Amino acid sequence: MFSLFGNPMKYSRDTIWYSQSLAIFVFLLVTSSSFASVQAMLDRSTIYEREVFTLTITSDGAGRDMPDLSLLEKDFQILGTGSSQQMQVINGAVTSSKSWNIQLQPKSSGQLHIPSLRIGKELTNPIQIMVTAPPEISESSKGQPVFIEVETALKNQQVYLQQQILYTVRLVFERPLLDGSLSAPAPENAMVEQIGEDRQRSINRGGRSYKVIERTYAIFPEKSGQLVIPPIRFSGRVASPPARRQPGSTMPGIDPRMKRFFGGDPFSGSGFDSFFDRGKPLTLQSKAIAIEVLPRPQTNSTGSWLPAAGLDLQDSWAQQPPEFKAGEPVSRTITITAKGLLATLLPKLEIADVDGVSIYPEQPVNETRTDGSWVYGISKQSISYMPTKAGTLEFPELQLSWWDTEAGVERTAVIPKWTVEVLPGKGLSSEPAAQPVARDESGTEANEKPDTAEMQSEAESTSGQKVSWSGKIQEYGLVLLLSVIAVAMSLY
Repeated sequence: MFSLFGNPMKYSRDTIWYSQSLAIFVFLLVTSSSFASVQAMLDRSTIYEREVFTLTITSDGAGRDMPDLSLLEKDFQILGTGSSQQMQVINGAVTSSKSWNIQLQPKSSGQLHIPSLRIGKELTNPIQIMVTAPPEISESSKGQPVFIEVETALKNQQVYLQQQILYTVRLVFERPLLDGSLSAPAPENAMVEQIGEDRQRSINRGGRSYKVIERTYAIFPEKSGQLVIPPIRFSGRVASPPARRQPGSTMPGIDPRMKRFFGGDPFSGSGFDSFFDRGKPLTLQSKAIAIEVLPRPQTNSTGSWLPAAGLDLQDSWAQQPPEFKAGEPVSRTITITAKGLLATLLPKLEIADVDGVSIYPEQPVNETRTDGSWVYGISKQSISYMPTKAGTLEFPELQLSWWDTEAGVERTAVIPKWTVEVLPGKGLSSEPAAQPVARDESGTEANEKPDTAEMQSEAESTSGQKVSWSGKIQEYGLVLLLSVIAVAMSLY
């Protein structure tokens, strides 16, 4: 058992320091797993009439019910649903998520709207989609068993530096592919990120049925001037055309008794004709695409260059205003969400000092998501504030300038300032405690350095103030255990 003797004021300061440190640790442990968000995305960016596509809704945290899909029935037919759950443990941190896959078919062409869907207390992001008639096959591709289509989602072939370029590649084939490889876009002076996985589906072009393998990329130019996306190349083997035999004919050497047993030629139309087919070697490429990249315009902002189709700042205090007490930590999470910008390009916010507050910023947690057409850079930046005294505090506003690539203007996202009242905490007061003064029996002040006998006598007289540190450790351990149990229960 450990005990602490000595000056009562010294002991109270040490106790407060240990209590605050442990309180911050437990508080961060609980709040680090409390983030929850939902995201909606499509399996591809281009949707044609009568095609079936997949809407995927992902929720951080397990145990949520199926979202209400009734709002989708206005513009879409719901053909099927499915769900899956995932759980990961990374460096001791447990994360879980649940996904719903909804198969949809548009009821009409034109611009359609997938509204925000409610999951618990949260809403998914709305998505605008354009449903168009399938394009005609180019003259150069007509009659070809395999061809490549590439396109960008730009109104004009012009973007700003680091602005997202949505680039779609389609490998279209009428006959089976026996093997092959499809190259990825490799423009110079640009970052390339594939959005999602390869998607496969069937399409109808000009009255003929084709299979399609589609890939979508986000390209971010890193240098102004002309950006050239070189051709996409495919190299592989395509199956030979099926052998055509006259009706009633059979393969040479087929015993008539086998034909009678199977009720006809057992190999006719079974694919056996191509069983030993080594296919036809094939090499082809798409067209190249040139894009003009505009430099960073002159603006009043000297901070990070953030070209985005939209940018939003969210403050956790806006939803749940905290209560401040001296000596007790308060957590705050600022979330940056940028449409059309990678999370790696988002800056770390500068948190200004506040008089009378100890500030403990954490490292940002960055994540890039996609809805099938756009990437969304998300940066969650958490800060813990520890007021050191009671009174009035003012937290200054936060600003982040960004460039609106849709409108071509500079904008500023703002979180307003906060003025709060800090209440006295447990064991703390707004006024500093007076230092105790030792006096002798006559009322006069004692010497500054009492002898050993006097120290022993004082220690005996204050024996009622001894503190068992083992008891304190048990108390703090119980608080930590309850916090861990609360985190575990929130995951199920």
